[in-house]
Amino acid sequence: MMHGLDLLNIAETREYPLCICWASPGNPSKPHAFHYYSDWDQFISGFPLNKKIPQAISVKYERAQALYLMAWIRYDVIKAGELAAFAALELALRDRYWCEFQDKRKELLKKDKKSVPKYMLNGVNSFLSAGLRFMVDYDGLNDEKLQIYNKSGGSVIANFFSDDKEQNGTKRSDTLVSFRNSLAHGDPFDGLAIGSLLEIVRDLIEYMYRDH
Repeated sequence: MMHGLDLLNIAETREYPLCICWASPGNPSKPHAFHYYSDWDQFISGFPLNKKIPQAISVKYERAQALYLMAWIRYDVIKAGELAAFAALELALRDRYWCEFQDKRKELLKKDKKSVPKYMLNGVNSFLSAGLRFMVDYDGLNDEKLQIYNKSGGSVIANFFSDDKEQNGTKRSDTLVSFRNSLAHGDPFDGLAIGSLLEIVRDLIEYMYRDH
């Protein structure tokens, strides 16, 4: 058992299995059903962060794992785990790219303001969207560099955010950024779990600190 949750005396079985879709070998979204807590614990524990990750970030990530595990008791707590995972991701983005982001923006503004990407000109309150864009544009991230893509074949980067509006005039609501915004500003405990989110966050954080 991890995170000391054994102190809660969590029952090994529940009335109904815990079901979630998650990336599996050759399948980006395979349904999983967990009938025993020990199996759920083993599954979530299977996505640890590398020990070289700064402690401030690893603590937030481990909090997300703990909340995922508590979904065994009440399923909708998994949404709190997702929000905690996004918090760990955004902290890592700020830690790794914020200074580089500001320097690159100044550099591009001096050359030609028209060449500066729109996300660099907008005011930055949350750094999730801008940080992910910067990661792709200036730190060489592509799908092939993420473990989950090489395992399942499902594109991750194409689902970060949406630049173009759909034909009905609305933006996609199924991107990583839109999911976080919904959790933070909408009804955080409603809806189904975001498939593979914890693993995606793990892979992105480890990519950021790959040379550290």
